[in-house]
Parts: sequence; C-alpha cells; structure tokens
Amino acid sequence: MTAKQYLSGLQLREIRMEQLREEWQDYLDMGMSITARTGPVKVQVSSPADRVGDAAAKAADIERRIDEEIADFYEYRHRITKEIQSLNDSDYIRILFKMYVQYKSLKVIAGEMGRSYSYVRETHNKALAEFENRYHDLLKQSEEERE
Repeated sequence: MTAKQYLSGLQLREIRMEQLREEWQDYLDMGMSITARTGPVKVQVSSPADRVGDAAAKAADIERRIDEEIADFYEYRHRITKEIQSLNDSDYIRILFKMYVQYKSLKVIAGEMGRSYSYVRETHNKALAEFENRYHDLLKQSEEERE
C-alpha cells in the first residue's frame, strides 16, 4: 500500500459514514411516511409485516454501525495526524495534514502557505516518499490486512 492510499483511507471512512447516515435517514423517513389505513377493517389470518417496526429496526441497526464507523474514523484520524506530525520537515507536515486530514487541494494549500503550486506539488511528493520510508512496515501490514 502506498502512503497516499493509506492516508486517503481517512476520507474513505468519512464517505462511508455519510452514506450510512443517508441510509439511516431514508429508513427514518420511510417509518414516518407509513400511514394507517382508513376504511373498513379486514380480518386476516396472517398479519401483514410491521413496516414501521421493520423500518425502525433497520434504522437502529444502521445507527449502531454509524457509531462504530464514527469511533473508527476518529481513531484513524488521530493515528494519521500523529504519524504525519512525526515527520521532520514542517512543510511536509503542513501539506500532508491539510491534504489528507482537512481534504484541501494542492492549489488551496499553495495559497494558504504562500507558495507556488509547483513547490507544493513537489514537496507533497517528497513528503509521501518520507512517509513511506518511515512507515514502510505499517504500510505493508495495512496492505496485508486489506487482502
């Protein structure tokens, strides 16, 4: 696994959380939109599925998954931040943090740092190389866990 793939894992976790939140909201909306029938009551031998209860149960399951994803996200964010901050060059730290923790583009980072885009792009590549050298074993282990 490359440093870029490893560091980008934070944003992937955030995307998964957002999708789970949307799915959760869909089940809540579904549960709220189900209405009771008005009209003559029909007696059935077998009762229809409890759609409100099913929607609520699915929403509760998703809510538990969201809680797990949130905990995983913040743990991973803290670990990545700590690893980035262990590098020896302040520009490497700034660029990697802004890009992989704050999700800023190289153009935005260049503007915030008062540097040229080409400097930030080149320094970003050097920072990734240093990260890979420092965390070679961690990246290899993460690759093995993904397989």
